[in-house]
Amino acid sequence: MKNKTLILLRHIPGSGSSFTGKILSENGKYPVLATDDYFMINGEYKFDKTKLHHYHQLCLQDTEKKMIKETEKIFITNTFTREKELDSYIELSKKYNYNLISLIVENRHGNKNIHNVPEKNINKMEIRLLNSIKLK
Repeated sequence: MKNKTLILLRHIPGSGSSFTGKILSENGKYPVLATDDYFMINGEYKFDKTKLHHYHQLCLQDTEKKMIKETEKIFITNTFTREKELDSYIELSKKYNYNLISLIVENRHGNKNIHNVPEKNINKMEIRLLNSIKLK
């Protein structure tokens, strides 16, 4: 059996999680999936709140497809600011016998988010993320 790993990159918009995923995936050797990718239309990010739940489901389905193929490493760069947002990925990792790693990507470099998320929303997300961290 392979040593398979699912890596969840939790973050606040602007933290550089997509860049971090690219680096950790050895520049694309392993897949980096993100719900945000589904909002890309002709190379432009077009957020539509009405599609958010559906796109999260697509990201989860694509993750499962990679697991069925026994992809050695899979990276997911969703914000995961609430504990319940991790649950489906935790279940998949158990179902397909994947090691699970949860990493938090911090914005210590002062980067701006490229998705135009309002600052008040980012502040709320940051509080939710901090409240969801489990260190034991």
